[in-house]
Amino acid sequence: MRRTKPLLRALTRAGAAACFALALAGPTRAAEIALLTTGAYKPVLAALVPAFERRTGHHVTIRNETAGAVARAIRDGTRADLVVLTPGGFDALIRDGHLAGAAPVPLAKVGIGVAIRDGAPIPDTATPTGFREALLRARAVAMVDPASGGSSGITLAQLFERLGIADRMRDKLVLVRGGLAAARLVSGEADLALQQTSELLAVAGARLVGPIPAEVQSFTVYAGMVPAGAREAEAASMLLRDLAGPEAAAILAQKGMAPPSACAHCRPCTISRQWLSNSLLIRKQKTAKSPLPQTGRGLFAAIKDKSKAGQQARRAGGAAASGAGRRLRHWLAAATTRHRAARPPGP
Repeated sequence: MRRTKPLLRALTRAGAAACFALALAGPTRAAEIALLTTGAYKPVLAALVPAFERRTGHHVTIRNETAGAVARAIRDGTRADLVVLTPGGFDALIRDGHLAGAAPVPLAKVGIGVAIRDGAPIPDTATPTGFREALLRARAVAMVDPASGGSSGITLAQLFERLGIADRMRDKLVLVRGGLAAARLVSGEADLALQQTSELLAVAGARLVGPIPAEVQSFTVYAGMVPAGAREAEAASMLLRDLAGPEAAAILAQKGMAPPSACAHCRPCTISRQWLSNSLLIRKQKTAKSPLPQTGRGLFAAIKDKSKAGQQARRAGGAAASGAGRRLRHWLAAATTRHRAARPPGP
């Protein structure tokens, strides 16, 4: 019996040490991450967050608002572990002492697009003149209410002034406070919807016509920041790294956005191809000559030269124009591939 007591004590100590080691090696505590984001970036989060949750065991609660509402919430004392906002919004909050911490990390950029109800006639919005006429012909146009602080609504209100149609648009606007403007197409309240392309694509029953003309386009950049003093700073930083990582690029393109490091003269390829396809369809349906829209000095700068044959063919006859349209689409697909291969990777 005396011999067994030291053995039992040794086994007890070994068991305690093993339990302690297992406790140290066990899974980390699952964090509850509070994420406050602008609405335009929400479709990207909805696609990327589930994989992050499965991989890490953390849980993310997403609250989405307009950019103005996000800023107001932070000023009113809302605590978030991760904030997604425009750089201008972050600058104001940091300057006024409402936010502090590491510099915001750029995540995505997106332009404003035009949408119609699925099955409705496609308007010609490829040029500033065509876009202006489409707005004036529409019975009603849905967009985010500028008073709610939505970046697209503020930009569009300024654009209507520049186009000289602000007074004529006032009575036909269907203003949405913090929601999806394209939903008003499905309900029949509007003929056109204007908002960031990522939010237009999120509405079933709506069809994206394409971005507004390059000459009047305004891109919005979104960035992410983990505020100083965040309760789940470590887990939120992990999520931010995922959102800014190279794996997010495919989701951004799918949702109508582009990485913030993308070429300044390029749009997401999916949006550009749909826009050009719609433009070609419109030109085949019209008898009047319509110039091919320009999109900058980057990938599509040579379209004007490439389209000369198509313009001559349209003057000669409709059948030749169809062939020119097919050749132009094939040329664009090849040029897109060459451009992607030649473009240096982002940082």
